[in-house]
Amino acid sequence: MKIINKYLFGTVILLMILAVVACTGGQGLKEGTDGTKGITDDFEQNQVGLSLEEADSRLLAYQLELQMRSSFKTAYQSWLNLSRIAEDDNNLEQISSVLHATLAGFVVESQIEEELQKLKDINKGGEGEVSFPTHEVVNNIEVKENNSDEVQVMITATRYYPASEWAGEKYNKEFNYVVTLLNENNTWMIKKVGYQ
Repeated sequence: MKIINKYLFGTVILLMILAVVACTGGQGLKEGTDGTKGITDDFEQNQVGLSLEEADSRLLAYQLELQMRSSFKTAYQSWLNLSRIAEDDNNLEQISSVLHATLAGFVVESQIEEELQKLKDINKGGEGEVSFPTHEVVNNIEVKENNSDEVQVMITATRYYPASEWAGEKYNKEFNYVVTLLNENNTWMIKKVGYQ
């Protein structure tokens, strides 16, 4: 049984490392072959001149927020599975560290801290498991504010949740929220997600 636990733990750690490498966008790979370096340099030069209007701020806000939620779900599920194998406080610290590294490329520090605090609160509460939607349908998405430094996008979406032991029967719920993006050094990042 110990061998299986070590194998599972090693597999989870390997997957988390792969996720961090994937989320860094290949940083560190730029120093590869000359052909690859030229391609990445051209891409970066094009990105600097790309305004948010060209990139469709609605889609960008939705995609970044969805990626943030997906990263949180992955961290939560990793913590849940590791805590079933071994009750160890280092698990939460390690998972929090990976979540922070994953979000750092597209989320400002204050919002990352909110996500980390949610994970810590769940760890302290210990009441049942968190339910995540199987899918969602975006009903409406509109830009509320758009300037060169900040964009606010209002999203209305219906999320569908599966039946579960702790949440009961399947259900759906409509959410209204505003995603605020901030232009930081020519990179659009999530500044805040506010649910109404």
